[in-house]
Amino acid sequence: MRLAREGVNNWSVREGSAKIKITYNAENFFIAGDAYLCQMPSDPAKIKPLYEYLLQENYRTRGLVLSCVKQNIVLSRIIYDLDMTKENGAAAFRSLFQQADHYDDYLKKEFGCTDRLEEA
Repeated sequence: MRLAREGVNNWSVREGSAKIKITYNAENFFIAGDAYLCQMPSDPAKIKPLYEYLLQENYRTRGLVLSCVKQNIVLSRIIYDLDMTKENGAAAFRSLFQQADHYDDYLKKEFGCTDRLEEA
């Protein structure tokens, strides 16, 4: 795992196939972890089933949200800092890392999603 500081209250972590951006908002004490997974499939026929799957997963998962940002599929978790301990914070982010790898692999296999291009 590689942790890199990207500015005040911003970090990125490379874990498995996903890049996770962590942001701390000092005004409201929320920590957001956004795992940038793969990109949308190039086959337009697979987009509707993909959206349906993402919505079903959002209903099923606890504390995690799948969304689309431009062409990227993002898995997010928000944690309230004042409720977080070292143990439950580590467990929450470990879960995000594991689920990010799972969803990245699954979305590529089942829906033809493509590898995400790294930003310059």
